[in-house]
Amino acid sequence: MRGMSHVPHGNTALSVKADEERLSTITDEKERKRLKRLLRNRVSAQQARERKKAYLASLEHTEAQKARHLHELENRVATLERENQMLRQVIQTVTRKAVPPNAADFNHM
Repeated sequence: MRGMSHVPHGNTALSVKADEERLSTITDEKERKRLKRLLRNRVSAQQARERKKAYLASLEHTEAQKARHLHELENRVATLERENQMLRQVIQTVTRKAVPPNAADFNHM
């Protein structure tokens, strides 16, 4: 970098305003263009960071929703499995009562 034209890092909104003011005082056209490019790059980089932050927040929200839905489905499966087991026991109990213990003896007659 040349001399005092270094672009400081830090609070982007404040440094952008300071750089814009500095641009109006620079008479060297090459230096002015370089600073304008650096300024555009800084603004673009900040916007990219903000987009990335919003995107990650969106992904985290979606992941939390899917985790809740998965938990609800797992609970529903467990409930249905218990219900299924209970119904199998009922069927087994009813089937035993419907068939007399000596039913096989009646088939041979």
